[in-house]
Amino acid sequence: MDPSKSLPPLSDEPRRFPDLCLSLSRTLICSITDLLDLPDGSLVLSVGSGSGLLEAHLQAHWASKPGCTREIRGIEIRTAPSARPVNKWLPENLSSTVRGTWELSPELSSAGALLFVYPREPSLVDRYLLAAAKNGNGHALRTVIWLGPQADWETFEGCFRDVAGFAPLQIAQNCGTAEYEMLAVIQRLSA
Repeated sequence: MDPSKSLPPLSDEPRRFPDLCLSLSRTLICSITDLLDLPDGSLVLSVGSGSGLLEAHLQAHWASKPGCTREIRGIEIRTAPSARPVNKWLPENLSSTVRGTWELSPELSSAGALLFVYPREPSLVDRYLLAAAKNGNGHALRTVIWLGPQADWETFEGCFRDVAGFAPLQIAQNCGTAEYEMLAVIQRLSA
């Protein structure tokens, strides 16, 4: 990411950007922040972060809050050394790669939240949730958010139903998504 590159401004209405599938708005950034009821210093993993524009806006929003030490890390598939990096917006220290959709980020064990934005494979979501449960990450992982087109939700809904230790699935309303997009969330049950 070029440090001199400033983030494109957001409005209250969702807007498309050329290097991001998801429409962005200030309302969406605030909605995601509100849903991430995490202690300071928590790590949020964004699986399939692409250009990193959403993640960079979230990190900038959190950095503007006094005392907020939350951090987001974009996870993307490693490209060939000669290829341009997919990430354009997140600083390098907030971006990691994996070898393919079969590999999970080793940072999962310390993540307080997972963010899936326009994921392609339900099996990837399932693998992250199963690995978090197996690795005893049950206490660290508190929130899982899915953002994508309503048309894809039927394919992914099963990943989020009846997840052990989590409250029932919620579909967020008036959260700043475009009319054809949606936000689904599961949150850990209180002990």
